[in-house]
Formats: sequence, structure tokens, C-alpha cells
Amino acid sequence: MAHVLRYKLVGALEDGTEISAEARDVYTQYVADGKILDFDKTTGIAGTFCFIRFNTEADCDAYMAEMASIDEETASGDTRSDLTRYDE
Repeated sequence: MAHVLRYKLVGALEDGTEISAEARDVYTQYVADGKILDFDKTTGIAGTFCFIRFNTEADCDAYMAEMASIDEETASGDTRSDLTRYDE
């Protein structure tokens, strides 16, 4: 069963990106390893929401831990809000 990490996109970094270069490397590695299955971004009246679908909840846990280890919350945390997780 896929596990989803959903967040509201509320801004961008000074260079226009949503995450740091280090975080992009982590994301890319998770995609290459088959731990991230899909990424969707939808925009509506309530704003822009992003959905990262992980192969398992454990993959999402590891991803979040790895992002914490590079201090991504400090680097780009202001670009996201309303973080939620659920199984599909």
C-alpha cells in the first residue's frame, strides 16, 4: 500500500526553487531507488498542494529522517505548510 506525504506549497526560496539542492539530491535518490513512486501537484481555490507517494510508510519515515538530518526544515520549511500523511 502506498503512503502519501501531502503538503501545501506556500512559497519558494530566493532562487525560485521549492527545496534546497541537498534535498533535491535526497529526493532524486529515493526516486532512483524506487522508494518514491510518484509526485503530483494540484492547484485549486484552496491553494497548491503537493503529494509525494512512497512505496511504504517506512520509506516515508526514512525520507523525513534524512531530510531532518540535512536540516531541510530550516533551509526550505517556510515554503510548505499543512503537512499530512496517510495510506492509500
